[in-house]
Amino acid sequence: MSKKRFQASIVCAVDDELLDPTRWFHVLYNQTIPRDEYEVLIIDAYHQTTHQEEFERYRREHEAKANVSYHRIPKGGRAKSFNHAIEMAGSNLIIFLGDDCLAPLDFVESHIRFHHEHPEASAVAIGPALFPSELRTPFTHWLEQSGRLWGVPFDGNLSPLPVDFFYVANASVKRELLEHAGHFDERFKAHAWDDFEFGQRLTAAGMKAELLPDSVVWHLHKIDLASRASAMLRAGVAAKTYFASRPNEVAWPDSFKAKFHWCREALAKLRLRLNPGEQARKYWWGVQLDAAFIKGYRNHHNGHHSV
Repeated sequence: MSKKRFQASIVCAVDDELLDPTRWFHVLYNQTIPRDEYEVLIIDAYHQTTHQEEFERYRREHEAKANVSYHRIPKGGRAKSFNHAIEMAGSNLIIFLGDDCLAPLDFVESHIRFHHEHPEASAVAIGPALFPSELRTPFTHWLEQSGRLWGVPFDGNLSPLPVDFFYVANASVKRELLEHAGHFDERFKAHAWDDFEFGQRLTAAGMKAELLPDSVVWHLHKIDLASRASAMLRAGVAAKTYFASRPNEVAWPDSFKAKFHWCREALAKLRLRLNPGEQARKYWWGVQLDAAFIKGYRNHHNGHHSV
């Protein structure tokens, strides 16, 4: 653990197109701490976006400094991107940022402050990722409140996190803990389950996740039922990869209940038709997402896009 050139390294694996590239790069370049104290490593293992062109344009127009860098590596998944970034990073504090998440200007400062206050290697800071008002719909609000998006509910009533929760939208980890957990598993090709599986190994290495409520990033991603179902299909594919190496764990899509999920779909559809209220609609959303997950798990198609 000898990399101390910077106080912190932000690492980001890019996949989707940016909704607001100028603003996204602006906050990465203009954090509240001096530029020579942090770096940003943007890793592209997909080669399917215009991120690099947007990055070069911003850097020319703003004469931006070199603490933010873009690296196109051989094709692979998000796990491969993060492994590459962690190896490159010149800091003992790694901050994970989602490629569709707009950070606040004090993003790095907030995470550094947390780790100064919690110097133990086991401490991991997790900040919320919330939809901004212009992208907030009844569906996205339900995703946040139900935990259907990130695995835990993020909403206006933020509560303590499970100590074993981890995701890569807004989190910071000391290198010592990362080294104990090992590399991200590069069998995961899509933006799904790779951080869940890695979080389990972080937990085995002693991780204790703690909510960082003042470090909110804005999830700049338009999501409706169809796009979320597509993401859940890819999550099902990733789940198949996960459970294939854990034969003693029973996967929900293999359960008796899942085999008859078509009954649940039919009942949910009938309920929505007879009583098209809010609760029936939310139940229908959940049933549709579960169906997509089961389909991805059973068909085991390849997917390459994020949530």
